Amino acid sequence: MYREICVTCAIALWVTATPTAFAAATLDRRSSETEGTYAISLGDSYISGEAGFWKGIVGRDGNTANADDGTEDGTDNSNNDETVMDFASVYGDTWVGGCHRSDSAEINGARKSQSEGELVDEVVNLACSGAETRHVLNDAFKDQGKSQVELMADEIERQGNKKLKAVVVSIGGNDLDLSTLLTNCGKDWVLGDLGVLTDCTSYKNLEEWVKGKLGNEHGLVKEGVGSLNEEIHNVITKVKVELRKHPNSKNARIIIQSYPNPFPSTLQGADGQTDIRVKNNYARYFGCGVPANDETIQFFRDTNVRIRDAIRLAAQKERISFLDLLDTFNGHEVCSRHDKATPSGADDNGAQVEWVRGVDNAIKDGIANNLIGQRVYANLIQEAAHPNYYGQLALQSCLKDLMLNAVDEEKDGEMLPRPIAGMCRAGTGKAPNEAKVFPNFYQDWPEKIEEPPL
Repeated sequence: MYREICVTCAIALWVTATPTAFAAATLDRRSSETEGTYAISLGDSYISGEAGFWKGIVGRDGNTANADDGTEDGTDNSNNDETVMDFASVYGDTWVGGCHRSDSAEINGARKSQSEGELVDEVVNLACSGAETRHVLNDAFKDQGKSQVELMADEIERQGNKKLKAVVVSIGGNDLDLSTLLTNCGKDWVLGDLGVLTDCTSYKNLEEWVKGKLGNEHGLVKEGVGSLNEEIHNVITKVKVELRKHPNSKNARIIIQSYPNPFPSTLQGADGQTDIRVKNNYARYFGCGVPANDETIQFFRDTNVRIRDAIRLAAQKERISFLDLLDTFNGHEVCSRHDKATPSGADDNGAQVEWVRGVDNAIKDGIANNLIGQRVYANLIQEAAHPNYYGQLALQSCLKDLMLNAVDEEKDGEMLPRPIAGMCRAGTGKAPNEAKVFPNFYQDWPEKIEEPPL
């Protein structure tokens, strides 16, 4: 869910990342004559696999390797010559087109490892970095040539007599245009610390910026989230309509998900400490990869709660499954005091490290140059503030657990997917494969559907 803008947009908590002509991007395909099952992912960068190239952040925690020349000291996931930045080894053909579908993308969690009944034989990743709801609904994006729903229809036809068991959707963050707000706030914060006038270093000034943009007391946050609910509803409806056109997809489970918080809470806990390990000063970017003060981080964490509530409400109204990822990265966010930036060794299982790609490369080129756009690397623009390799493994575990907890129910003589909602969490010191879902079936939810608090 990313637009190609200044690197500070990397602090966008939800700015996600698009499908290309390589639309199917399918892993482990079989011929359409073979009986089997499959799952499809649609949406933005948080499900396409953006930042799956990384197993850590160079230039921090004693790791002095350069982020732009390929000498990654084991923090990249390419497994190739360390002198070459080989993004294609992880993103395949979608690196050039910009969709950035990594080989560790979340949808891989739906694939069977042995005899796991609710999981599938193969997966198809149609999500694309930077996509908005309109790119799922009607509009082609980047070099795809079609909307994602149209690409899905083509894939269903191509799969022939295989059964589509699940469609997993992550969408909505880019519709709110948070990237622009975050870019300006990040620039102003850094330049303000350099002695330049800043208008965006407090919660109050953030609200003023939003008010100025939309001319409303609550601006982008209230109006944007309200309309987001409608757009999510439109996406779900269109996916349903398309699935019902095909006998082998009409009973597929639709799962829509929220976004995880990439940055830790800046509020004091019971021990009197905040969860961010570098306090509110200039060293936060150099030593932690976060170009924002406490108020900015907390403002966007609060906004992410509202986005989660809007997506959840749409899922509940449409009677589809919902995966709540809001707190999945707790204890593993960028700059959390409970983790570190890079693995301690080649055998690290991700239990003690960050699961999110921070804003990097400040050491080599100078912080101001990167932030005001004089020198920007593609990997820094689109990958920052997204789940890294470990984060994507955690999301895989969440999806797998939700699907294994899912059941069908009989309705009008057919076995249909019973909607399920689940909150996925791991926790401090836990490995990615320990992320688990706490399921809640809809009949356990209140009868009255509450509108999201705005």
